[in-house]
Amino acid sequence: MANFDGWATDDAVRRETAEAFVADPGRVGRHYLDRYLAFATSGTTGRPAVFLHDRDAVNVYIALMLARRLRR
Repeated sequence: MANFDGWATDDAVRRETAEAFVADPGRVGRHYLDRYLAFATSGTTGRPAVFLHDRDAVNVYIALMLARRLRR
């Protein structure tokens, strides 16, 4: 998390605002910066990690889940 701002590929993404976003229960179901699905780990290492996924990535995850279910 210390290098979050450095590895983010979108210049608008910042650790401080992403952490504030996932910490606000009123934002559940909304997209961070109107384009990223955001979630955090429980922080068992001492600090929660924040993960951001764009809509294309989420669509791939959904397609993969559906494909796995259809194979059964």
